[in-house]
Amino acid sequence: MAQRWHLADILDLFFLLDLDKQEKPGKGKRDLNTRDRSLYLQFVAPALSAAERKSPHTLLLGWLHARRKKLAGEDEQSVLPGELWQEVNTGMRWLFLGIGILFGISVAVPVLSYSGEAPINVTFYFFLFVVVQALIFVMQFGCLVMNSIQGKKLPASLLLSLLKQSLISVLEKQLQKLARKRGPSRLDALYSIRLASQKYGFCTPLFVWSFFLWLQLFGAGFNGGVLLATLGKVLVTDTAFGWQSTLQINATQLSHFVQLIALPWSWLVPEHLAYPSLEAIEGSKMVLKEGLYLLTTKDLVSWWPFLCFAVTTYGLLPRIGLYVWSGRRLRGLLASMPTLSTAMHMVIHRMTTEVVTTAATQPVKRVKTEIKETGQPQEPSVHFPPEPEPEPEPEPEELPVEISSQEEADTGEQVSGSVPKDVVLLIPDEIFDDIAVPSLMGNPQPNTGLQHTVVLRYGDLGGDAKLFADLTQRKDLGDLLAITLLTEGWQPPIQETLQFLSSLRNAAGKETAITLWLLGKPSPQSLLTPAREEDIVIWQKKIADLLDPYLEIVSFSHA
Repeated sequence: MAQRWHLADILDLFFLLDLDKQEKPGKGKRDLNTRDRSLYLQFVAPALSAAERKSPHTLLLGWLHARRKKLAGEDEQSVLPGELWQEVNTGMRWLFLGIGILFGISVAVPVLSYSGEAPINVTFYFFLFVVVQALIFVMQFGCLVMNSIQGKKLPASLLLSLLKQSLISVLEKQLQKLARKRGPSRLDALYSIRLASQKYGFCTPLFVWSFFLWLQLFGAGFNGGVLLATLGKVLVTDTAFGWQSTLQINATQLSHFVQLIALPWSWLVPEHLAYPSLEAIEGSKMVLKEGLYLLTTKDLVSWWPFLCFAVTTYGLLPRIGLYVWSGRRLRGLLASMPTLSTAMHMVIHRMTTEVVTTAATQPVKRVKTEIKETGQPQEPSVHFPPEPEPEPEPEPEELPVEISSQEEADTGEQVSGSVPKDVVLLIPDEIFDDIAVPSLMGNPQPNTGLQHTVVLRYGDLGGDAKLFADLTQRKDLGDLLAITLLTEGWQPPIQETLQFLSSLRNAAGKETAITLWLLGKPSPQSLLTPAREEDIVIWQKKIADLLDPYLEIVSFSHA
């Protein structure tokens, strides 16, 4: 199994995780547990060594490959975002390279126009195709170096800044046309790519670096086009090159400058090809009133090898080098992978946790968690009732054939960096003492389906500094998995609420799932009532301004 992540893998991973969130409540988390455990035993574990099975990122990549196989078998017409991105990326690389070549040829041909009356101006050719490109490259490379020193992940480029928005707009329109022609599944995949670039901050630098690679291919293609036009002109026609300048430059000074420019390649090729001699430079100086009559052919054709070497060395090779370096930066970002989110932790948890099923199961009372006066839970205890009288011919529960006790025993390795255990329930201070907290904790956490293990107050008069410090400590220790925030949903969120959510996100970490459990107006019978649908819509519109992909809103419901 390939162990290297690609941008297509990241897009498919986020897409499939979002797809799991859209599971209907009737299906339940048990289906996901069985599915992912089966994928692990059938596809993931057999393809990995014992050491690889301890790596969370390797397990995620194996799960991704397995999900792709399953989806391909279930629906051959479906297209994942990663597949569409691979097509787009390959097509855009060839497109930018081809456009660059054509643009280079179209610019070089007029410069190389030779009517037989006046030589091609070497000075103008060198300035346009060597000096200008070298200056652009130096500016671009300097910005990249500064970004690296400052620790930024995005490439800085004047050309990129000027062209990025317009090119991305044109690219989106073309992709939409392509997707519509190929079918609705590709349109959905395109939407997922656009959503990932906007929703997940980790994807943004990956897209920008990919776009930056396309620009380097354009630059390389441009220089290739210039070389093709120059060589074609020299090989097919009788072409003369000469130099002229209004500056007081003599042939000796120009010869020293030419030899300095030719240092990178002069030791590889014969001297007469590396650069024109002093005699050739003197013999190719143009004087407009004299024309070509006093110039010799040998001197006029001595410039073209030097010009081709200059374009290759100072135009083509730097672009190729920057392309290779940018590709390594992109691979470095992919190798770092985003910090494991709650959803990713849950995938690993489902894969590496045994699914215990028997032919007939005994009823088990709901797990109860006792709470201390400090608001901290103790270890849950499970109570089994007396064994009931055997019923006639109980129907066995269906088991996926992939799961067996022997297979589980063979693949029970511990994953390094185990899944965090703390599922925190935050209850407003104003209702904390008026509700049955132990009963409330029995409700599963909406995002993970796991039971809450910790309950904490928030919103008291003394402020929430201690709460945020507690959550930060749990996150730093690797114990925080998810947070449920019980809040009154019948009141629209105010600025103070949004500030609290921002502070909560900073304390919990960017990838920790935070679920807003919205309460409706309290009734005479209970303070805990579900929020109305219209209230949820209002909250969703307000929360959208936070641009938080791991913040969800659900209506409160009893277990």
